[in-house]
Amino acid sequence: MAPADALAMLGQVRLPNATKYVVTAGKFDTGKAAKTFNMDAGYPAAPAHLQTLAVWAEVGSGDLRPRDARDLWALGEILRREQDFDFALLLRQAADVDEIWPELMRKVEVEPFAVFGSGMNVMFDVRSDSARELIECLLEFYRSGAVYAIGQYSMDSALAAAAQSLRLERQFATG
Repeated sequence: MAPADALAMLGQVRLPNATKYVVTAGKFDTGKAAKTFNMDAGYPAAPAHLQTLAVWAEVGSGDLRPRDARDLWALGEILRREQDFDFALLLRQAADVDEIWPELMRKVEVEPFAVFGSGMNVMFDVRSDSARELIECLLEFYRSGAVYAIGQYSMDSALAAAAQSLRLERQFATG
């Protein structure tokens, strides 16, 4: 969405101590309402690589995987730069986060993530290494192009596949 629309949506989130980011592809002034993450700053190779994979996979314009890949990459970069987060929300559709916060907290007690808002939004409990490992595993699905092998794709299905991959990895590591 346009940065101004994202900023307006973030304005509805009133969680205490929340640090808000607007992801942009250029300069955008948020005032003091949020920080910005410029995906083009420093000419990173990852966004172009992710876009190339989508072209190779010949996905249609309505396919969510390229956008999800870009958004998850931006989230991963923000989390690498800023280590002091307890939770990370990838908010791409308006949701009353303040109202559903208790439900989200219950969900992340079971899995290190919760999908909400018609599958468009994701919350990660990044207090644990397992959530950060999950985000990295999920990003690898997108960086490698493996996500394009998911037939009935959704963010939820990609997260479930990444979580299962980590469980299997741990199982084989412990014998």
